Amino acid sequence: MKESVIYQDIFQEGRDEGLTQGRDEGRALARREDVLRILERRFKGMPEAARAKVSAAAGIEALDRLFDLALAAPSLPDFLAQA
Repeated sequence: MKESVIYQDIFQEGRDEGLTQGRDEGRALARREDVLRILERRFKGMPEAARAKVSAAAGIEALDRLFDLALAAPSLPDFLAQA
């Protein structure tokens, strides 16, 4: 059965999907850590409200927006208001 072409195609498709999902999750985790680090460095601390906003962000697009905002916000309250 493992030698069949159909089995091999299905196996490869599942493997590819798993790798893609793993890469996406890894990118999101890294971006989330980047945002938190920027906020901690820029504003000398991390209130739970900021950590919760970043942790709740779903998807790399939302995290990219928070990354840009963390770099540009003039203050932590401004970040929280716009996040």
